[in-house]
Amino acid sequence: MIDPEGEGVEVSLDPTDLIARRTALFGMSRTGKSNTTKVIAASVFKIREQDPLRGRIGQLIFDVNGEYANENTQDGGAENPSCLKNVAQHTRGAKPDDVVTYGMWPHPNGPNRRIVKINFFGNAANWTDRDAVIEGLETLYIGKTLIDAKLAEYGDKYIKSFQTTLLEAPKEWDKGTAIRYQRLILAYRAALAAADFEPPTNLSRPMFKGLFSVELRNAMTNSASTDGNDVALYQEAATIFVKDTGSWSEAIQGMKGLRRFMEDSRSGFQAFNTNYMRTHDGRKLG
Repeated sequence: MIDPEGEGVEVSLDPTDLIARRTALFGMSRTGKSNTTKVIAASVFKIREQDPLRGRIGQLIFDVNGEYANENTQDGGAENPSCLKNVAQHTRGAKPDDVVTYGMWPHPNGPNRRIVKINFFGNAANWTDRDAVIEGLETLYIGKTLIDAKLAEYGDKYIKSFQTTLLEAPKEWDKGTAIRYQRLILAYRAALAAADFEPPTNLSRPMFKGLFSVELRNAMTNSASTDGNDVALYQEAATIFVKDTGSWSEAIQGMKGLRRFMEDSRSGFQAFNTNYMRTHDGRKLG
């Protein structure tokens, strides 16, 4: 409805009509779309005053800019009924936890906000089951996508190399492939830990057991390198990898040693890898 005089026009709308039908709200900037959405959401919430059971309509609002999860100047303060976050306080029969706000970070005006964060490390437990591994690492894959997008603004070669590293589980799945893949995920997680990402409680101690063969550890311990610092680095990594579990600082140090060992043309890795390929169907150590 358009008012030719440019004055506000009162419009009545039954919120139950919105439940049974698809509804879209369009409007130019600064014409009140956000406030209208707030009024509609509050009206639907208050249907429970008429019918405590059937009137409990679930609503999920993706509030990117915090227009509904926080009080703003239009609301007139936290106690104002138009503040959607506090609508339960002004609805008969509603409970405080009928309206829950989620966020990535705490907010001073939202002490009860539930913090939602992505587990960048994933949570795979059964490494013998490919489907279980993929399901357990779902958040790790999502996290890698977010990190890659954030790093897109940088053009450094080593960053591009990180972005193009694929972490998808291989289609062929046997014991050897599972070990190689678990080793890859350990290396990625170590990189996350080195970047100060905090691992979840159940991954406070990374697993090394069975991921680094005796042959590899011996090759690192008995490196042919003439650089004393490199030799010490390889030996330290080999000592770490013989453990069943360790700390993330050890995982980081171990991966640094392994990477240097694989890149050092004098370390003896090339000879080790040639023999490894001979006994592993031509596959290089990965």
